Amino acid sequence: MKKERKNGWLKSGLLVVSGMFALASFSIVPHAFAAPSSSQKGLSVDSKKHTQYIIAEAKKDVTGDKVKDVITLIGQKEFPQDGWNEKVYLRVVDGKSHKKVMVEVGNGGYEPSMKFEDFNGDHIPDIKIQIFSGATGHSPIENYYYTVGK
Repeated sequence: MKKERKNGWLKSGLLVVSGMFALASFSIVPHAFAAPSSSQKGLSVDSKKHTQYIIAEAKKDVTGDKVKDVITLIGQKEFPQDGWNEKVYLRVVDGKSHKKVMVEVGNGGYEPSMKFEDFNGDHIPDIKIQIFSGATGHSPIENYYYTVGK
């Protein structure tokens, strides 16, 4: 079920929504962060004046080279106090080469989170992103699975 990009090392993922399976292919989302413009830690503003912030960040080897990579889950909101994330991004920085890859995850939602587990059996942790996409912020739940490789 994997489809590897020729020019990158981020491989395809699997989307699970309410028990249904669908393949999702990724494209690299180029994105530059502006300098923080708020006193709240981790906030920056993109060119469309939307606030971006770090939801979660972890250091874990997800490439299988025995060097810890930096995995960051980033949310984007129109206003910092909003519960709804207009966009959610996953950024992976390879610990060895320092190569950065960033993809947009899903269509936004509430309370994005990430988890690490070997979902494909290759003995290398994969990344699971969970986002609540319902109007109440609690259902339905969308799960996105990402495998990072060389």
